[in-house]
Amino acid sequence: MPDKAVAKISGSKSGNSKPQMSHRILTKKHVHAATLQAQGKTAKEICISVGITPKQLETMRLRKIYHDEVERQVTIFRNRVTGSILGQKDKRNALRETLAKRLMYVASKRAKLADEDPELEAQGGKAGLVIRKPVGRGNKVVYEVDDTMVGRFQSLMNDVAKENGEMGAGRDANQGVVVIVNLNKEEQSWL
Repeated sequence: MPDKAVAKISGSKSGNSKPQMSHRILTKKHVHAATLQAQGKTAKEICISVGITPKQLETMRLRKIYHDEVERQVTIFRNRVTGSILGQKDKRNALRETLAKRLMYVASKRAKLADEDPELEAQGGKAGLVIRKPVGRGNKVVYEVDDTMVGRFQSLMNDVAKENGEMGAGRDANQGVVVIVNLNKEEQSWL
């Protein structure tokens, strides 16, 4: 009988004390109910999902081993969230910093290509955010801003601002984020 609990009950012969569970094996229903309770489900939801009555759930909740299982399920969930990269602020920040460095590396390599291509340099390629796109079947080329890379930078800055409380709840959405960009003399002349 895999769905039945095995218990050894000990108590006084006089019947004055409640039986104490000295050994208990949890059934699948106990574990399922404990998991649902750890997830914050209501008693009604637990009873319907597990297929037990409210009285049976109440009886389960009186057992220490059931409470231990609920705590174990909460710990498992907590470890899954905080153990992941996204569950810890310092890991998220390190991941963002790595991504930002990689994006800056790509931009710097593109900027070096502008030194070799006068047309790319004339189109603002020194910033590293302009890309060449071939058009049609001929040798025609169009230069345009790499919107994908700019979007990634913007997304990173927004994430950092939200995490630091500089953007989001209680903040003006139009206020935005202040970004300081160092321009060389040539780039300053464009303004």
